[in-house]
Amino acid sequence: MSSLGFIVRPLMARRGLRKAERDGTTRASVGASGVMPPLSVMGAFWVTSVLSGLPMVLVVLRVQLTS
Repeated sequence: MSSLGFIVRPLMARRGLRKAERDGTTRASVGASGVMPPLSVMGAFWVTSVLSGLPMVLVVLRVQLTS
């Protein structure tokens, strides 16, 4: 970029940010409505698996630390 880059870059960034704010709101909500339910279900399965394995992890840690 030229020697005026320190002036031009912030102006271009601000312009791009305004355009993204104007265009991005509807696209984000449409995309999120199709992606978030499967991610929520996967997260629920992950939490369930972690919580079901936690007692065994605690037992193994206790046995390792006491022996």
